[in-house]
Amino acid sequence: METAQETSFVFPLNVVENSGDHAHSTKADHNLSPFKLEGAEESHVTHCQEDDMTGMEGVENTAKQAGENDLCLPCKVCGDKSSGFHYGVMACEGCKGFFRRSIQKKIDYKCHFSGNCAIERINRNRCQHCRFKKCLAVGMSKESVRIGRYSKRVKQSNMDEIKRLSSKPETAAEREARERHEMEIYTLSQAVLQAHNLTCEYTKEKVDALLQQQDSIMMRLNAGEDLNIPPTVDYSKWKPEERSNSKVFAWKIFCEAIMPCTQHVVEFAKCLPGFLTLQQEDQMTLLKQGFFEVWMIYLSPVMLSEERLILLGRDNVFARDFLARMETPDLWRHIFEFATGIHQLRLSDTEVALFAAITIMSGDRGGIKESKQVEDLQEKFLECLRREISRREVKDNHLFAKVLMKMPLLRSTSTLQMETMLRFRMEFPNVTIPMLLAELNNVAGEDAEDHIMMPLMSEVLGLNGNQRKRPHDIAERLPLTKITKEGGLFQPPKAVGGVPTQRSPSSSEHEEVNMVVSMMTAAT
Repeated sequence: METAQETSFVFPLNVVENSGDHAHSTKADHNLSPFKLEGAEESHVTHCQEDDMTGMEGVENTAKQAGENDLCLPCKVCGDKSSGFHYGVMACEGCKGFFRRSIQKKIDYKCHFSGNCAIERINRNRCQHCRFKKCLAVGMSKESVRIGRYSKRVKQSNMDEIKRLSSKPETAAEREARERHEMEIYTLSQAVLQAHNLTCEYTKEKVDALLQQQDSIMMRLNAGEDLNIPPTVDYSKWKPEERSNSKVFAWKIFCEAIMPCTQHVVEFAKCLPGFLTLQQEDQMTLLKQGFFEVWMIYLSPVMLSEERLILLGRDNVFARDFLARMETPDLWRHIFEFATGIHQLRLSDTEVALFAAITIMSGDRGGIKESKQVEDLQEKFLECLRREISRREVKDNHLFAKVLMKMPLLRSTSTLQMETMLRFRMEFPNVTIPMLLAELNNVAGEDAEDHIMMPLMSEVLGLNGNQRKRPHDIAERLPLTKITKEGGLFQPPKAVGGVPTQRSPSSSEHEEVNMVVSMMTAAT
């Protein structure tokens, strides 16, 4: 049996993408995103995309004239809201993925009932045999599908179906099922938002407070006031190489500064409905390949692209000069490009949380054993995001597509980050990297000191039978260090009983790290 290929024309709900930029960016990154045009030649993709989207605009306009702005054609298989033409018919993302997997894996399904099960949205996963049978019955093709111009006959047929659906009265049973489903979607969205609020330090409310704190700190520093702030890291554990090499020094500071957020990403995933029901190996795979993408989503509100600044809490400011010492210009260019794009979308906390959940639950990650279960979870989060965006007071019919179009950049940047971390480990094999960060990047070494920094990833996930840990249970509080406008981060606390509580740093260390704090005063 030939592996099915498809040209998919995706338009979430009633969203129609008709810009050339969309077609180009999708085409360029089609290997990086699960939301893509699949299996078509480049020139054919562009031609079909433009022609079919023109046709779908007519369908959308007809729906608006009928007074049903949120109405779109149902999936021919299960009746759910379709996302476009898939394998020759209007189908939802779920049935599209199901048909693709069935063909690619050559699965021979068996029906455990009468062989004629009803396939609807709420029960479509119960009988795979009858679902696949209906896919074929409605016209989904096993062969490579190449759809040319959207014909007038097909367009008129879809317009007639929309008119019929808009005039069809809703029965009591249909209304009850719809309301129950909407409540399930709302409850799931709230659960994801709660997980986000519990684990993310950069929600809108917290970021607003952080920016106010930054302004206050800069004013107090300019006034010559000394501030007691917890130190970024404990330098007494650092090796000589880690203190003398500028590149290593910058990497060490940054890696240890982002550890709390990295830990929070792991906690966020653990709190997502359905995540802990996955196989342990799949949990590890999803986190390893998705943690940096969620990290980028989390930190985008505190990445000031124009100034090339990153604010990690009130006492950590990473400026462009500091980031340059890490010698990864391409990585930071991609990161700030993503942050700029997210800023422009002005997503709410709920939308950000759902976007992060969708990113974690990507069934196309390499090494996933139960991709179907992961994809089903992702599909639920996708529907939650669609609904959340549709509830906006100021409507943007293209916002859902715009959010998903950020995923190729996320994927490529995450890959670049893992490659960069691997090169760093190979260049400096003896440098201590926080253990959780090392495991997530598959660069964990044999250095026993790594284990001091953070518990193993398996322990964090509770895979060793240990009780699940919250972020505040794991993070260690370091002694207070004075921060002054003149002395920077490294003015050590006074000795207690003649014994210094922390090693006094060398002059070179003063010079290196004072750069971080000096950016706070230079910006005023």
